[in-house]
Amino acid sequence: MNFRVVYIANPCSLNFKNNSLLVKNEQGETLVPLNDISTILIDNLQTNISSFLLSKLSENKIVLIVVDEKHLPCGVLLPFNGKVRMMEAYKYQMSLDSNYIGNLWVKIVSNKINNQAAVLEYANQLGFIKLKNYTQNIILHDETNIDGTTASIYWKLLFSNSLDYYTRNCNNIRNDALNYGYAILRSIIANSLTCKGFILHQGIHHCNQLNQFNLADDIIEPFRALVDIEVYRMFEEEGVEDILLSKDIKKRLLSIVDSIVVINGEKFNLLSAIDKYTNSLFNSFKKQDISELIEISLWI
Repeated sequence: MNFRVVYIANPCSLNFKNNSLLVKNEQGETLVPLNDISTILIDNLQTNISSFLLSKLSENKIVLIVVDEKHLPCGVLLPFNGKVRMMEAYKYQMSLDSNYIGNLWVKIVSNKINNQAAVLEYANQLGFIKLKNYTQNIILHDETNIDGTTASIYWKLLFSNSLDYYTRNCNNIRNDALNYGYAILRSIIANSLTCKGFILHQGIHHCNQLNQFNLADDIIEPFRALVDIEVYRMFEEEGVEDILLSKDIKKRLLSIVDSIVVINGEKFNLLSAIDKYTNSLFNSFKKQDISELIEISLWI
């Protein structure tokens, strides 16, 4: 089933009516059944939303993302009521063996690099072979930082056709688009993890005490390439020339929710794939067996 992504660009009021999202603005009223919605992004600061609707969105596991004054995603509504017992997930998560965690991180990083290699191959960059070869050298906990080494190669090549110099730290539209897409992806993953009963601040590799989403920042890694390839298509293939994030670019990035992901040779939409991934993470934690964690690949 295809779910709708609702993008709220203009001031309005959002309420709940007849098991639907009711959008009221100067043009009138629109009803969208909650069963049809996966994600809502409110991209303005003049929208009012009822507490009843917030409750229903949480109850239906719908991702609600809000933005700051710069119109960048800054918060997400997370549900309390998951599909598993919270204490069970907490027990597994807090009793993980260090060697298991180290090997699990190797698997996650390897999956990420292979997907980055797939993006480079799509972009006709021969460096994808070099990236794939690096996955053979990842050691426990990625202590030699192969992830960082491959990232420097990847970003140098991805936009090399249009830019003489590019890094993830420079200030340009491509980085703004990547960060926007990652924020959406992070919100969806955080929602799924919460529904499974995971403690978000307890990460596998990320351990920033000021970060409430350490685990989401671990799990996002294999999925990042979905954002990367969309940004590549916009700016390298289609020649988008915007210097600031327009509403059209934001809508395009939000459409990543409709991306197709491959798991064990079978195609799934992104939401289903993330749900399967976090389910497999739960089983992997429970058994402390990295083979339980599935791997995802891009459908290009």
